[in-house]
This record gives sequence, structure tokens and C-alpha cells, in this order.
Amino acid sequence: EKEGCEVLVSGKKTSWICPKDMSYYRHMKDVVHNHVTLTDDLHHIPEPYFKISLYQKGGLTDVSDWTERFSGRCNVSAGGTEWLDMMPPGVSKATAFSALLKKLDIRAEDTVVIGDNENDREILQAAGIPAAVRSARSDIKSICRYETDTVENLLEKLIDDPDFLFR
Repeated sequence: EKEGCEVLVSGKKTSWICPKDMSYYRHMKDVVHNHVTLTDDLHHIPEPYFKISLYQKGGLTDVSDWTERFSGRCNVSAGGTEWLDMMPPGVSKATAFSALLKKLDIRAEDTVVIGDNENDREILQAAGIPAAVRSARSDIKSICRYETDTVENLLEKLIDDPDFLFR
């Protein structure tokens, strides 16, 4: 209902949106490259979903209202200056990361995770080597062992020398 706000529901097979402004749809589809499906009603998504994201054009100034409003019913965290993520209690990037590591039989200490915002805190803390991009929040940078200008540059360095962060 709020001006400049858009909602994205992350389903099992697609991201569902009912955009107020079609530029949001084009951005999610053509720039972010999400598999996006348009719907007329976000209250009736025909598949299981695991996250609801709120986009606030121009930026979120304070997420405490959202945190208080949904306390106990879901995890709420900032996913950037313009994004807010809401997931069921006990669900986070870190829980998915742990499940993936278990399935692939990989030790957490043998991993590198790159993040920049509050919604990355738990997964960064679970990684062997947490890395932040330079544009990350200062409190996120403070928990990281490595900083990079871009994700792509760190990945290139890891491809060229897979062990450089582990020395």
C-alpha cells in the first residue's frame, strides 16, 4: 500500500510479483535476471514460498517497524538499502548453507562467503572465510576476514589461485 513499495514472493519455482510499476518487473527480469511471474493476487500463490521481500524505492530508512510488527512470526532483515527480507522463523541463508554443506559433504571451514548487509550476517558467521564487498555496511565488514571491491574480482582471484584466502 505504501507509495514506492513493491513486493516479491520467492516461490519454489519462480518469483511472484504484482507490480505497481512495470519498470520494477523489467528490472527484476532483465537486470537481476530473476525468473519472474506476474500475478494479480499475491495472497494466492500457487506454490510453496520461502521468502517475502519488500522493495522500497529510494531506500528503507528504518526497519524496526517491520521487525516489531512481525516479531515471532518471521525473521526480518535488511537486504540492502532498498530491500527487506522476511522468512519463516529458523529459515535463513545460513540454514540453507548448512543444509547444502551437509548434502555435499563440505566442511564450513573450507568455504568462502561474500556478503554486504544484515541478511548476510549469519551465513558470513558460518563460513570458513567471510568476505565483504567494499560497499558493505561497516558492522558487516567488521566480521569479515577479507574485503573485495566486487564479487567478480574475488571470484577471479579464487579461480586463478584457489588457496590464496586459505594461507
